[in-house]
Amino acid sequence: MRTLVILILLIVLISPGSANSDISADVNALETYLDRGYFELTATEAPVLLERVEAEKGKDHRLTGLVRKYWGLAEVQLGRPKPANRILRKARKTLEKSGDYRDVLDIQIAMGEARARMGRSRDAVNAYEAAVSDAKRLFGSRTAEHAEMLVMLGNLITRFRYGSPNSERRAFAKARSYTRRALSIREEVFGSEDPIVADTHRILVDYYYQQEDWKDGIEHAQIAIGIYESANVQDYPAASTMRQFLASGFEMMGDVTAALEATAVDYPNFDADPESVIVEIPRCSANATRDSSAILRFSVEKNGRLSGVTIVEAQPETFGQSAMELARNTWRYRPRFISGVPVASAGVTYEAKCIVDRDNLKARQRAIGRAPTGTR
Repeated sequence: MRTLVILILLIVLISPGSANSDISADVNALETYLDRGYFELTATEAPVLLERVEAEKGKDHRLTGLVRKYWGLAEVQLGRPKPANRILRKARKTLEKSGDYRDVLDIQIAMGEARARMGRSRDAVNAYEAAVSDAKRLFGSRTAEHAEMLVMLGNLITRFRYGSPNSERRAFAKARSYTRRALSIREEVFGSEDPIVADTHRILVDYYYQQEDWKDGIEHAQIAIGIYESANVQDYPAASTMRQFLASGFEMMGDVTAALEATAVDYPNFDADPESVIVEIPRCSANATRDSSAILRFSVEKNGRLSGVTIVEAQPETFGQSAMELARNTWRYRPRFISGVPVASAGVTYEAKCIVDRDNLKARQRAIGRAPTGTR
């Protein structure tokens, strides 16, 4: 199928009538190659198309800049940063003259990525800083474009921490500063209750936690959760992630009760009979003819995690081993509370059962000749 698509696109570009066709359509076709991930094809066809565009439209025409942009972006994806950097510089110059400012930003970002792939981390950061300046100059200081570039610059800076702990701290401090500026702009542009604002708070949580600044991270996590819930996107994966981040922050600060409250929506209540609580258990073996079961004994710590998980009885033994691993790695409860304080509980037992589907079993037995048709 991929080969067929490539052939069709090539026919469009190099058919006999293409010399007299609309060059704009051919440039759009080149962009399609890039968007669909045909990077080698884009890099191969771009020089040919560039020669045509320059001959018919001139070297300073915006289409010339677009062809170079797509060519340069393909070279970046192909891991050829040096030619990409050279091609993109020319594209940027042409498109800025023609007023295609969004394309200019795209190119500046791609130039940063090209320099990063060349191992020139400082130059990569400089390229992103130039993109921030371009966004401010071309679109204005309080615009979505400027905020987007600030967020991207912060992300890039944290990728290049320059080795030493002091440099890493400075990198995260810069990233937080740029992202807070972006947050202020996005609140002004989109409103403080927009999910994109919550996403920006979420980025700040990560930066604060990376530097073990739990208090400020928790503050931003709480704001993000409030926005997600008010926008009726509490089931959005980012909202669940924020609840987990919030719980982690409280745990690191030693506030177990707050950590449990942060994720109360996610964990079953241990105050009920633990055997009545639904948790993930292993499936029966594909060729099982009898039900599987395992009785586990464990303790529920005050943070809701399990410890000391052991098998009391299991049939078959492999089911018991699988159940024990799941319990250790994934089970978590809301613990018992005494006078509002979470407490550990020892000697808890839980029987995990997997019931074989009798109808499907009988059909399977008939298929392999173990039971005659009509046998009950």
